[in-house]
Amino acid sequence: GRGFFHINSHGGAEPCPASPYSDINVRDSSLLEALDSKLFRSLRDGGILLDNHEGGCVLFEHKDEVEKILNESVSWEYPMKMKDLNPKDHPEYFESFDYSAWKKIGANLENLSHEEFQAIIEEDIKKTLEEDDEDVNNN
Repeated sequence: GRGFFHINSHGGAEPCPASPYSDINVRDSSLLEALDSKLFRSLRDGGILLDNHEGGCVLFEHKDEVEKILNESVSWEYPMKMKDLNPKDHPEYFESFDYSAWKKIGANLENLSHEEFQAIIEEDIKKTLEEDDEDVNNN
């Protein structure tokens, strides 16, 4: 990303937590390799991260350009738009991860207020904590 990046719970290096796109996993690479991945290079070289923006997500403001980069040159890591990952070969990406919060956010990001975005994230965190508590109590 532009000054920061995010590592998701599966080890995927993402340009932003609210833009869940990744083409490299830090479990299989160094942080330097992750920051020099095809996705990060394409975002830097395309100048997308250097543009002024309205204070929201710069990647979302350039959604069409980002999707073009992803579709042309990068394998997405997520089941939402998966090209190269096979669940049989990489079950860790498909087991017990709830993408419902990201689907709600992704489908409505341009229309969400900060408070609505925060509520979706908090709801997802609460649900995850409740599921973790159930797992602990059942073991």
